[in-house]
Amino acid sequence: MRSRRIIKTLDPSQFKEKEQNVLHLRTLKSRCPLVKVQLGDIFKTVRVSYLGGHDSGSGFPSHSTGYFYFCPAEHNRPPLCASVRFRLASTLEDFSAGEDLKLPNGEVWNRPIFVLPMGPTYRPLYDKIIEDGLISFELDSKLRSFAPGANDSRAFYHHDSTLLYTLSDPFILDVSCRTKNLWGADKDGVARGVWLKPYCEARKSSKYMSPYKGTYPQ
Repeated sequence: MRSRRIIKTLDPSQFKEKEQNVLHLRTLKSRCPLVKVQLGDIFKTVRVSYLGGHDSGSGFPSHSTGYFYFCPAEHNRPPLCASVRFRLASTLEDFSAGEDLKLPNGEVWNRPIFVLPMGPTYRPLYDKIIEDGLISFELDSKLRSFAPGANDSRAFYHHDSTLLYTLSDPFILDVSCRTKNLWGADKDGVARGVWLKPYCEARKSSKYMSPYKGTYPQ
């Protein structure tokens, strides 16, 4: 199965021409499957995770069959709000009618484009976006100029994080989660903003505060 996990393009309009195979992310051998990204004549490996942080061991759902693709910024967002998503589809013909893979909290699984060049983990996906010509030279230069580094990349995924463009943007908050990061984006860049700790139980001293589950220890 691993030999078929090859990303030949992230451009849906090129899937048929480049014979992009459907990808199966669910594997019993690893909870973070390896995906090869074809860049010219070479292949680079990306280890893809479904969840981050303390839940990084949670594997992809059993129905995770489909295609990685580049999703441009939506709803009048700046171009740097584009992302890589995974569209659930069994065949190329099903792609346009398919739905994007979602996280347990209902948000869409994605890798924001501003995070991709920050560190080596997802850098091959960014290189593929450049090779496919999916972003402008100006945007590429901007992303490279303000990418803070690998630590910020890990911070985005190791905590439940959401990217907001306006204060009226809706987001899902699970009150039983340990932390929630809100990142802000505008036409000039992205910055880590509010770090929420909803309903944490702090009465019992421990290294990590436990998420509130509706009861308190006696």
